[in-house]
Amino acid sequence: MAYEGDDASDAEGENGIIGSARCVCLVDDRGQRTMRTYLGASAKTRADDLPSEALRSADVLHAEGYALYKPDVLARACALAKENGALVSLDLASFEVVRHCRDALRETLESGVVDVIFCNEDEARELVRGIDDDGCARAQESHPQLNGRDVERPSEETELAALAYLLRYVKLAVCSRGKRGCVAMNAEGERSESRAEGVEAIDTTGAGDTFTSGFLHAYLAGGSLRQCGDAGCAAGAEVVQVRGAEMDDDRWRRVREKIAIILGKERSPSATM
Repeated sequence: MAYEGDDASDAEGENGIIGSARCVCLVDDRGQRTMRTYLGASAKTRADDLPSEALRSADVLHAEGYALYKPDVLARACALAKENGALVSLDLASFEVVRHCRDALRETLESGVVDVIFCNEDEARELVRGIDDDGCARAQESHPQLNGRDVERPSEETELAALAYLLRYVKLAVCSRGKRGCVAMNAEGERSESRAEGVEAIDTTGAGDTFTSGFLHAYLAGGSLRQCGDAGCAAGAEVVQVRGAEMDDDRWRRVREKIAIILGKERSPSATM
C-alpha cells in the first residue's frame, strides 16, 4: 500500500493502466482512524482535465489538501472558480500533506485565491513546525496571547499559532479539535470556540469532511462564527457514531434538523463574512 503522495506511476499495470485511487482506514479500539492513501489515476490529473464550465459557474470550490500534490491543477481550478467570484475553501487533509507539500501550500496561500481554510490538530502542529522564525514572530505579534509561550505545548497554543499564520492569507481559518470541538478565527480578529457534542466515537473516518460540510453550510447561510462551528460539530457528531464514512437518511435528517436549530438562533452581523 502506497503512502499518501506516492507517485502513482509506480503502480502501472502490465498494460500501462493505473488503478483508481484507494484509501485504507485503520480504526483502533477508541474509534481513532489512520489512513493509508494510494492516489492512483488521480495523481495523473492535468489542468486540461478539469470541467472548466462547471468551475466557472460554481458558487463554491472546496479542495482537499491532496490537490497540493498537483499544484498546477489546483491553481487552474481556483482561477476558473474565481472568474465567477466563487468562494474557495481548502482542507489541509493530512499532516503528511502539510509536510510533503509545504512549498505548494505556501505558494497557493500567497496567490490569494483561498478564502477559507480548515485544518485539524495534527495538521496545525505540522504547519507550525514549518513556519520560519519570522513567520512565528509575526503570528505572535498579531495575537498577543501567544507571546512568550511555547507554540508546541499545550496544543491550544499550537493551534492558535497555526491559525494566526494562515490568517495572513485567508479570510477565515478553522481548526477542528476532535472531541474538544473546534476553534475558528477570522481576519478581523474575531475568535470563536465550539464544543463537540460528547458522543461516543465508534469510528472517526469521515469526521473531518463531515465537520467541514456542516461548517460551510452554515457559513454560506450567513451564520456567525459560533453558529458555523456548532454546525460543523453537530454534523461530525453524527458520522463518528457509525462505522465507515457513510450515514443513512435518518442521520442526515438529524444533521439537517440540528443545523436548522443552530441557524435559527440570533445571528451576529459582525460575525458573518
